[in-house]
Amino acid sequence: MDIQPTKEEIAEYKEAFSLFDKSGDGYIDVKWLGMLIRSLNKNPTEDELQEIQLEIDPNSQGVVEFPDFLTAMVKRNKEVDPEEELQEAFRVLFPQIPSGKGAPIQTFRHLLSTGQDGFSETELDDMVQMIDPNGTSEFKIETFIKIVIDTMEKNRIR
Repeated sequence: MDIQPTKEEIAEYKEAFSLFDKSGDGYIDVKWLGMLIRSLNKNPTEDELQEIQLEIDPNSQGVVEFPDFLTAMVKRNKEVDPEEELQEAFRVLFPQIPSGKGAPIQTFRHLLSTGQDGFSETELDDMVQMIDPNGTSEFKIETFIKIVIDTMEKNRIR
């Protein structure tokens, strides 16, 4: 697996790491690893955190060096399955809709048109046409996820 970090990833992780590396010597005490990861809006379970810690500090020296931290975080980012993340998000947003079942288009439109970053009517019309080309007034979450994933892959957004 290619785990080369992007410049943006390096900058983001370096900035967060430096907040915990008070002495600026390139390493932190392993006890701060969980807090460091959570400061990056990641929310690992205790088991995941122990797995990361073992990967970064296999000899239990009690320190985390930046290059090891960077490698572990980039590796985990690459392991994230966007389709799985989207499915989980929709399970949270639409708990009443069983997998494979349709949901009213109006529910979809309402969800995506609310909030400060809501889509315009034209954008919503375009999305509805994509997920409900036959005009059934229902959408399947799986269909929408497939469209999003296909678009991400086409535009190389990952």
